[in-house]
Amino acid sequence: MSAGSRVPVRAVAFLFVGNGLLCVFSSLGDLITFTGVVIVTVYLLVAVSALVCRVRDRSLPRAFRMPLWPLPPLLAIAGVVVALTQQHPRDLEIALGLAGAALIAYALCRRRLPSRLG
Repeated sequence: MSAGSRVPVRAVAFLFVGNGLLCVFSSLGDLITFTGVVIVTVYLLVAVSALVCRVRDRSLPRAFRMPLWPLPPLLAIAGVVVALTQQHPRDLEIALGLAGAALIAYALCRRRLPSRLG
């Protein structure tokens, strides 16, 4: 973490190297498709997080209201499922692997630094 700007420098460098490798060793079509799958997967995780957070922590104050609760995250999840069923299985496997690796990294960081990550 950069002291002045609080930017996660290592994470940005990791993404830079990974994206550079993808640009060099894959076609533009594959890169665009894979990027779309990753973005849709992140959108799915955000929608699931909205459901889990608002159900599990009902008493916490919220920074914003969600009209028609729980319809927005449920519609997002339905749309994401439709979009993901149209993708190549290889791209889905890679996105699932990345999500799993991120979950493992989060668990390791949380285990090592429990007071900083809440």
